[in-house]
Amino acid sequence: MVSRDHPRYKSIIAREKLVEGYEKGITALAGLIAHGRGEAFDYLLGERTTEPARRAIRAAAALLLSAKNPVISVNGNTAVLCPGELVELAGAVGAKLEVNLFYRSPERERAIEKVLMEHGAERVYGVEPTGEIPGIASPRAQVDRDGILAADVVLVALEDGDRTEALKKAGNRHRPEPPLQDGTDGGHNHRGRGHQGGAVDYKGGRRGRDGHTGGPRLR
Repeated sequence: MVSRDHPRYKSIIAREKLVEGYEKGITALAGLIAHGRGEAFDYLLGERTTEPARRAIRAAAALLLSAKNPVISVNGNTAVLCPGELVELAGAVGAKLEVNLFYRSPERERAIEKVLMEHGAERVYGVEPTGEIPGIASPRAQVDRDGILAADVVLVALEDGDRTEALKKAGNRHRPEPPLQDGTDGGHNHRGRGHQGGAVDYKGGRRGRDGHTGGPRLR
């Protein structure tokens, strides 16, 4: 058992959750690597939330609140690290929850759906995809026609440039939404919210030429 006095306590707990998620068929093995890459990026930033990041977070929150049909895209890492927070956020902004995976399988879809339902979600979209985003050469193209495909704002909790560019072309919108970080408590207070980089997809949005949003690419 890890002592709470350990300087990397929350970081270690997050890693253990990801390993447990993998053993339960929720997290992809590549997702563990991606999380580590995201932590390395945190270290380069000094494990703190920069002011530009805080402004981006506030702007993203405003987009979600003003959206007519917002959707929160859920992958294996977010389902393991912050399922309750995802459900709470969806309720606060009136958003749908949709499973969207790179390493996709019916078993993983159902496992993630189960976790979200256990944390209070009434419905989870994307478990049986009914639509497709054009221009994406991966299983992430498979979406729900009443979810992501019909959304005007999509919260994407990962550095996923190809999908956000395709969503923009298809008429959805995106905006950087980096992870909330706090320099106190060893720099890992943000772990409780799920250590993800992120983007909010929205019409007419802008993005760096490589699609990078400042967080790990999670599968």
